[in-house]
Amino acid sequence: MSTEPLYTEVILPSMGEGVHEATLVTWVKKPGDWVRKQEPLLEVSTDKVDTEILAEADGYLIATFLQPGEVAQVNQLLAQLSPDPTTPAISPPMLHKPAAAPTRAAASTHMSSATTLSSRSGAITKVPLDVTPSTFAGFVRASPLARKWAREYGLELGRIPGSGLHGKIMQGDLERYRQENQAVAPTLPIAPLLASLATEQRDGKEYIEGVEVSRQKMSLIRRKTAEHMVHSVRTSPHVTTTFCLDLHSTAAYKKLHEAECLRTHGAKLTYTAFFLYAATQALKAFPFANASVDGDDILLKSDINLGCAVAIDTGLIVPVIKRANDKSLFEIAGALHDLVTRARSKKLKPEDVQGGTFSITNPGLYGSVHSQPILSQPQVAIMSVGAIQEMPAVVKGQIVIRPLCQVGLTFDHRILDGEGGAKFLAHVKHTLENFM
Repeated sequence: MSTEPLYTEVILPSMGEGVHEATLVTWVKKPGDWVRKQEPLLEVSTDKVDTEILAEADGYLIATFLQPGEVAQVNQLLAQLSPDPTTPAISPPMLHKPAAAPTRAAASTHMSSATTLSSRSGAITKVPLDVTPSTFAGFVRASPLARKWAREYGLELGRIPGSGLHGKIMQGDLERYRQENQAVAPTLPIAPLLASLATEQRDGKEYIEGVEVSRQKMSLIRRKTAEHMVHSVRTSPHVTTTFCLDLHSTAAYKKLHEAECLRTHGAKLTYTAFFLYAATQALKAFPFANASVDGDDILLKSDINLGCAVAIDTGLIVPVIKRANDKSLFEIAGALHDLVTRARSKKLKPEDVQGGTFSITNPGLYGSVHSQPILSQPQVAIMSVGAIQEMPAVVKGQIVIRPLCQVGLTFDHRILDGEGGAKFLAHVKHTLENFM
């Protein structure tokens, strides 16, 4: 019978299509802690979502092989669990072969460290781990936006020095490379997406235009959101049209059926579910709002996948209700409840925020009457919902009090004209004002 100690390797699981790496946010457990199966071990962040990695077995956390802020590749070893606290740490760590990424160059030798549990003293020690170049052969560290620009402009990432963590190539690195090699990529955008400001240092303090400032680093989600929004504005000519809706009929239907929805689908029948349903019906009638632009081609999408913006502690995240075109109002309410609950408890998976074809944002929940959101590329339209307010309205010549709401559609003028945007919202208005 083998006397070798038993242990469980914790690796970075597949994070969804097109996601090859994640940044470690924090360790929920520390070396020496007993961890139960399906208990959170660590939190990681991708371009799309923050999520927890769960333990796949009971055991003591013997060693961790990544520090907060470091980037791991899919299938890379992150930690070691064992039912025996005296089990020695893997040394050197048997890092699994990373998932293939769309680049060809090999990275240079990388030195890391593991935090381990001493089997004799219980102390935390640092063990140097030498990872050979072959471990990282087949990819270079680069942000998704840098990869996109490199593909678009025909640049070889392996030739570009990176300024990010562990040499990760950022979009600014591509711009610097362009300036130094004008003939290589003359059409690369002139400025990086997130420009720097000129500040002044005096007596150990930092100032901008004479005003003292303190720096706070953006979270990964906040930074990626900022980059995505700047890129979207540069890509699409944005136009917004707004309608005022009378939700008297919708409110009556909601009151009549909300108990049934809660009983059959375990979810409250919210106004947001009505707006999602009405948008789905409009998208069926006007498929050009459920499309993307590829050069001078229009890509019409067969599924209606609705992204619904949800506010969380680290910013805004947009989980996606898949195939809303096949769902009833109650089914949409149930799917929305599930996604919002998991978003706020960091239980979303990367696939939960991928594949959106149309988005809805509801700042009206906070009192906003009207907004003009930015498109989520490569989508071509987003609907914004304002606050529902009891206000005077003229109905059949009589002044009555009705729940009124402003709903806007922001769209890409390359594919939709003002008439198309107005017809889309007219369809939404008709659906919601005649729900009974």
